Amino acid sequence: MFHSVYLRDMRNFPVLARTRSRLLAGGLAPPVTTSQVAGLPLVDAAVYFDPIGFVAADDCKLETLRSGQLEQAALSNYQFGSKVGSLMFFAGVVAAVPERGKIIHLLRDLPPDIHVSEPPLSPSARAFHAPLRAQTAFVYDLFGRFLHEQGARFEDLVKLNIYLRDVRGTDVIEQVAAELAPAANPAVSLYGVESLATRFFHVEIEGIAVDPTGSCTRWLGLTIPPTSSSHTGATLLQRASGHSSSLPL
Repeated sequence: MFHSVYLRDMRNFPVLARTRSRLLAGGLAPPVTTSQVAGLPLVDAAVYFDPIGFVAADDCKLETLRSGQLEQAALSNYQFGSKVGSLMFFAGVVAAVPERGKIIHLLRDLPPDIHVSEPPLSPSARAFHAPLRAQTAFVYDLFGRFLHEQGARFEDLVKLNIYLRDVRGTDVIEQVAAELAPAANPAVSLYGVESLATRFFHVEIEGIAVDPTGSCTRWLGLTIPPTSSSHTGATLLQRASGHSSSLPL
């Protein structure tokens, strides 16, 4: 229902996409996030898959989520999202409009309805922060639209995985999240990666949310960073009582 793919060299991404297309015989793969990493468990390995599956039952079936915000076919032959029971899994989102061939580079590239502040910065700091700030704002706004389509809100996010080209931009991620998704309180894991789908992408975010109308009882998402962080802790969902709470570790 979801899988992460780690490549030793992102230049092999087209091979991955073509192979996936042949194996699925024209169908769509489960939601996925693909990144390039510095090393893999086996010295000669070129790719590493990290899948999540489930055991089917009468009251727990796999559904494909659809969105009017983007073209399914433009997602490199994988699904935008999937749902099992009350849990919704969203593929990694980047700051691009595939059907228009557009990538968000700066705040001026954002649609007019996305508003995010830009703090005073030196020219050198602005050159580093501006692309990441613009792309993070686009991704969070798109995630909000995805959730709305499924009858959910940012409050229903339980887990975010953030893939960042340069972990020095962590504070930018937190600032934009505080502005655009102040009600969100998911467990968050942040990964520093060597590359995303193209060198123009600075951040990619994937997420898990809970359907607020579903019957999920309890789901525990953990964030255990090596140092103290505003995201340290766990998100415990108690859907029977209709709320989520954050637990300190």
